[in-house]
Amino acid sequence: MLADAKVLYYQDTSHKTTIYRPRSKEQRRDYNMWQQVARRPVRPIRTVVLDAKEKHDVLSDVNEYLHPATPRWYASRGIPLRRGYLFHGPPGTGKTSFSFALAGVFGIDIFVISLQDISITEEDLAVLFTKLPRRCVILLEDIDTAGLHR
Repeated sequence: MLADAKVLYYQDTSHKTTIYRPRSKEQRRDYNMWQQVARRPVRPIRTVVLDAKEKHDVLSDVNEYLHPATPRWYASRGIPLRRGYLFHGPPGTGKTSFSFALAGVFGIDIFVISLQDISITEEDLAVLFTKLPRRCVILLEDIDTAGLHR
């Protein structure tokens, strides 16, 4: 029965993207800085409206970055192993949707940080980044308003 439950669990999670957010400041510990907040069905990449060449270029780049040989290539040249994309446009134009679709294509989780969260300091950001898995999507929300006070 336990083996069947394990199989069913992995079948269910393979079709979902798990979303994490930082724990509240009081709950953060060195070993558990992130909390799971949701699991959503994988967003098919075909549902994202974007120029086909741009979509293909990003998918190819992420695929190359996630290749098992990539860490050795970066390390042999003394280059930090990071990849970043800045998706820009007005609200509602698909930036977050594309991020979720990318996570679904590659079967990786999403870690979301809102830069409007006043409880997260620069030091907190540095620590949160050290507690991320190698294979994940980090979604920085509200980057255009970071540091602004209303």
